[in-house]
Amino acid sequence: MNPDENPFWGEPTPTDLWDDMDKLNELYEELEWDHTDFLEFKIEGNHITIRNKSREGR
Repeated sequence: MNPDENPFWGEPTPTDLWDDMDKLNELYEELEWDHTDFLEFKIEGNHITIRNKSREGR
């Protein structure tokens, strides 16, 4: 597609969302987290911290 014809050029595409969801699913599997666990997302400086509040203290 020609970028001049696309008013959303440079914006995330739906495939970007699916790619991010695939990465998150891989993270859940690697860390053995359940999909019902309560997660806390926090931006700290130039990175994002994800804490699994359901698993803290175990």
